[in-house]
Amino acid sequence: SSNAESPSQSSNGSSRNPRLKEAKETLADTSKFALEAVSNVGEAVGPYLPLITAVASLTQQIVKAYESAQYNKKSCAALI
Repeated sequence: SSNAESPSQSSNGSSRNPRLKEAKETLADTSKFALEAVSNVGEAVGPYLPLITAVASLTQQIVKAYESAQYNKKSCAALI
């Protein structure tokens, strides 16, 4: 009787249950790994954010100064 029940259980769903459990565990492990990776990147970049912000601001100011200089250059050329 126990031999007859064993094949029916494995074909019905008990073989799927371990697979589902394994898939859930794999997904959980992958999620933890991704979260740790994002956290590590955040920790590594965090101290440099003020520097990156300052560089971006200076770049914008340089571009504005260059555009003003080009405008002034054209204005001076028109006066000559």
